[in-house]
Amino acid sequence: MIAVTSSGRGRRRAPDLKKARALPSEDKREIILRAAANLFIAKGFSTSTIDDLAADLNVTKPTIYYYFKSKDALLFSIQSRALDLVLALIRDVEAGGGAPSAKIRRFMVGYAEIVTDVFGHCIVVIPERALSAKSRHDIREGKAKVDAFVRKEIAEGIEAGEFRPIDVRHAAAALFGMINWTTTWRTAKSEPTDRISEDLIGIFLAGLEIRKD
Repeated sequence: MIAVTSSGRGRRRAPDLKKARALPSEDKREIILRAAANLFIAKGFSTSTIDDLAADLNVTKPTIYYYFKSKDALLFSIQSRALDLVLALIRDVEAGGGAPSAKIRRFMVGYAEIVTDVFGHCIVVIPERALSAKSRHDIREGKAKVDAFVRKEIAEGIEAGEFRPIDVRHAAAALFGMINWTTTWRTAKSEPTDRISEDLIGIFLAGLEIRKD
């Protein structure tokens, strides 16, 4: 598979899709999506072309178009995949119950894992304005659900006396900013994702929780 550093610099050779003819269609779609995601991160969405992707995969442009009708369709599929993972994480966090601080902790751990994968990385570094109007609307709708969950948990933490009174919009923005920014500075030599997320969780919750001294 193609791989990039978390800062988005450099990429390795993509798998040769021509040699993967025997694979099921879904596996081929996955290879194309991952190759496209890494291409978009390394080169930028606006300057990447289907020609670039086809060359990376050693196939013709019609092969790419057989699976995805446009570059927009590729990016939408990538970002939708990432959003689906985040929304599934939210469902798991809510099902697990617990205090707001515990739920935010579980969410931050899972969210950090998602955005350090190539699909999650794309939803962080490539703004949805790069998409067509319909695709942009759908992605923004999904992002709004994620933001609403974090705001709700912070508000419930304030109501329960866990967190100090604060504008939940600002607190949610701080949470996403802390984790999303790791995609720009984290490299292969950085600490493991779980270690970084634990440090960020400690910093974030320390800023919210009411001191009991």
